[in-house]
Amino acid sequence: MKFCRCGKKLDRERVGNLCRKCAEKELEKLIQNVISENASDLHFSEGRSPSVRISGDLIPLSKWAPLTKEDTLGFLTALLTPEDKELFLEKKEIDFPYDYANKARFRGNAYFQRGAVSI
Repeated sequence: MKFCRCGKKLDRERVGNLCRKCAEKELEKLIQNVISENASDLHFSEGRSPSVRISGDLIPLSKWAPLTKEDTLGFLTALLTPEDKELFLEKKEIDFPYDYANKARFRGNAYFQRGAVSI
């Protein structure tokens, strides 16, 4: 049995190695970083720390640990509807919109590359 760092038992509502509530909080922190840094992109890739693109340069967010496959799929689960996630797993790629608390709207792309998920 696995537990989220908040102590909640992980079940079908889990998002990677976090419960859904904690995953959404982590995603919110990352998006707030994108907004505050005036970044144009946010990148998630298995085996790497999340990165932001600022003035054309891709900058790793060094305070974040490299993401596992479960982490990356978890963020994807937080970003997509269940139907879109099924479509992504079938087609191995998807373009999607994401609206953050009516403050910002993002375009996303997720795909498999060499068996790993990137967003």
